[in-house]
Amino acid sequence: EVWVRKVEWKEGALEEGASTFGIVDFFDYESVATPIMATLSPAFDFATTYKVNLDDVLLRYLATESLLVELNVTKRGADFDVIARSSIPMASLLEAYRPVLVLPHEPLYSVKSGQIQGHMHVEIRLAVPVVELYRAFLANHPEECAAIEQVVKARAQEARADPVEG
Repeated sequence: EVWVRKVEWKEGALEEGASTFGIVDFFDYESVATPIMATLSPAFDFATTYKVNLDDVLLRYLATESLLVELNVTKRGADFDVIARSSIPMASLLEAYRPVLVLPHEPLYSVKSGQIQGHMHVEIRLAVPVVELYRAFLANHPEECAAIEQVVKARAQEARADPVEG
């Protein structure tokens, strides 16, 4: 389950009266959109649930990939522009006996400048813990374990390089 609760834009990030909505991209599922809201602090309170097959492909995806949430501003008609996004690693869900990731202040980065344009409150949760299944997957696939370790190292290096606050 992915729950986009609310977004708070920094002053000047949007024009007054702008309408925004979010798009959630997960795994190989079709993207889903939040409702459109005309406020600088939209309380989307939007949840989407995915029924998944817990197999090696999904475990590797959760270990190495990120949930993508894009925030968009509407234009005339059905047109819109992507203005900010957040890429949320989900690997911590695999090692948790209570697989819930609560991010009350997740940064939203401008697609143009890379600077922080606002923050969102998002929650991600698995219905059941997968710790033992994930550990068995790693034990049975040492080559996957090595590849996942490389991704974890690369993420750690990226995290050390502080993003530009703006």
